[in-house]
Amino acid sequence: MKKVFPILVIVCSLLNSCRTTKYKQEWGSNFLGVKAGSKYHFKTFSNGEFKMAVTSVEKDSIFGIRHKENVGIAKKDIRIIKKDSPAGTAALLVGVGGFIGGMAYSLNGMAEIGRGLGYHYSD
Repeated sequence: MKKVFPILVIVCSLLNSCRTTKYKQEWGSNFLGVKAGSKYHFKTFSNGEFKMAVTSVEKDSIFGIRHKENVGIAKKDIRIIKKDSPAGTAALLVGVGGFIGGMAYSLNGMAEIGRGLGYHYSD
C-alpha cells in the first residue's frame, strides 16, 4: 500500500495538468477560446470550481448544462476557464506506463545478469 499511494498521487497530478487554459481574468475579456459544445472547468469568484458543458457564449454571459440543469454565468464572475486535453492525457499515461514497464524490465534483466554471475538477491 505504501508503494501504491505515491503512484496514485503522481497519476492524479498528471491528469490534472493536462488542461489548457482558455481564459484568465488577467488576460482581459477575450472569450474567443471558449466554444459552444465543449466541456470546460470554470473557476468563479462566487461558486468556486465546477465543470460545465457550454451551450452558448453570449455578450455578457456563458450558458451551459451542469448536472442536467441549465446554468448561466456572468462573464465578470469568471476567474479561469480550462479545457481538458484527452489526447495529451492519453499520451502522458502511455508514456508513464511505458517508462515504468521499461524500468521494471531493465531491473529484472540486471537481477538475472547478477544471478548468472553468482550473486543471489532476496526478494
